[in-house]
Amino acid sequence: MFPLKRKICLPVFTIWWMVSAFQPLAESSWTKPLQPSFAGGELVCLAAHPKDHTRFLVANRSQIFEGASSLDWRMLWSSTGRQANIKKILTFPLLPDQIFVLTPEEILMGDLRSGAWASFYSSGGNPDKSPLSFTPDPANPNLWFAGTSRGLWTTENSGKTWSRSGLVPSEKAVPLLHYAEDRLFIGSENSIYLVQRETSPKPVFELPQKEKDFSEAEEAVKDKTAFYHARIFELIEAPVASGHFFLGTDDGVFETSDGGLNWFPLPQSGLQSTVILDLVFSEKTNLLFAATPRGVFQYQANRKSWRELSRGLARSNSRSLAIMNESTLAAITGDGFVQYSLFPETPEPVSLFMPGAETLDLFKKLVALEPSARDIQREAIRYANVSNWKTRRWHVASRAAALIPSLSFGKTMYRNSSLSTYGGKFFAGPEDVNKTFDTDIRWDLGNALFSSSQTSIDSREKLMVDLRRDILSETTRIYYERRRLQIDLIYTPSLSEQEHLERLIRLDELSALLDALTDGFLSKRLEEIYERNVELNKLWIFSPGNG
Repeated sequence: MFPLKRKICLPVFTIWWMVSAFQPLAESSWTKPLQPSFAGGELVCLAAHPKDHTRFLVANRSQIFEGASSLDWRMLWSSTGRQANIKKILTFPLLPDQIFVLTPEEILMGDLRSGAWASFYSSGGNPDKSPLSFTPDPANPNLWFAGTSRGLWTTENSGKTWSRSGLVPSEKAVPLLHYAEDRLFIGSENSIYLVQRETSPKPVFELPQKEKDFSEAEEAVKDKTAFYHARIFELIEAPVASGHFFLGTDDGVFETSDGGLNWFPLPQSGLQSTVILDLVFSEKTNLLFAATPRGVFQYQANRKSWRELSRGLARSNSRSLAIMNESTLAAITGDGFVQYSLFPETPEPVSLFMPGAETLDLFKKLVALEPSARDIQREAIRYANVSNWKTRRWHVASRAAALIPSLSFGKTMYRNSSLSTYGGKFFAGPEDVNKTFDTDIRWDLGNALFSSSQTSIDSREKLMVDLRRDILSETTRIYYERRRLQIDLIYTPSLSEQEHLERLIRLDELSALLDALTDGFLSKRLEEIYERNVELNKLWIFSPGNG
């Protein structure tokens, strides 16, 4: 095991990066352009075009589409007769005419010029050889690496034959491969190995071991299943050829400025989830962006914190990111394919649409009538039965028990009989019967200071505190996500009735999540509010004129 190496001082590049990124990103809003016409389910991944930065690639489980700035979509590939279960699209600047698609069974190679497709790597139906990652050697066009569920495979003849590589243990999954100049990074489960030319693999990074609830990571990985075996998700070099790398894991983002030899974690302040599914870096703005199950975040180096980019999103969960033409951040989220301008042409006003006075008055009335965040938190704590008074009662009961004496009662009975002889005859008696009673009262006043039960109470109290903190964090997050969505519905009306209905469904979903944490408290209150104030229903009626 190789522990994570931490540096005492900030690297020189980090200082430059903090200075260059001092100014926050101009306020913008996510937009949802025309979506591709597909029949293979929701979009799962996104990739920039290998040579044309105004074009991009998106995929669902069985289809791949190419889009341009004009949002004219064309289908590049579609599975026939079966569900391909696409996991990831890969492109490489050195191969501007090829794209590669990872599925559980194989790696497909497509030629953008001819439209031809072929299988570059096949698992042969062996789940141990299921591909998870893929990269070429930039100095040798015939040498390729494929990370699988168990070990690393290589080809030296452009995919004609493959053989197992001994660079990492064969029993380990390899969910990440990244070639940068003369060094190959191999992500093997929770570790990173560095291979430089003509050298043996060197372990340079390992995720710290700690107790953690991985339920969120497991749920997130389902959305980016190319990495369902791993706790390491993405590695990028930013800027290119700088020796400065960022690593996305299910425990946040890590950074190195010396080519991967020493790593240290970026601050997690502002992140609503530490599960980092994807990372992109804009060299034009010197900004780092992260995709998480709870939204897209921008790292603010000057503040050492993250900023959520949620404006315009009804559903914030994100899976994949790409930089388009150095001016647009593209993402795959619960809303589908969305875009975010990094350079708004003009400073945006507070709102692109100003609701009427009646609408504003109704919305202010609704906000005043709805339960506050504190009300929701209190009900969640009550429903989960994890309030502070419960642990205080345990302590009081433990100390009170020390003041109660231990009582014992006893009864002793003796019976003596005599036997004698006289004149050849036996005589019995008399009998002597003796009965005694005793009572014992004891106080162990030492228990008033520290009882043996205190250790058990302390352990239960810690678990209670952790659970209460998680409940409060979750209810607060959902509450304010719901509130932001309400504001967006009022100030940024939907452009279509379908979009409006999707946002209302998301609003109902957030309400249901709060109900699950509070035993239906929110819905009960909302029913009362809307029954007494019927006019509030006008707030959620779709009006084409608002668009």
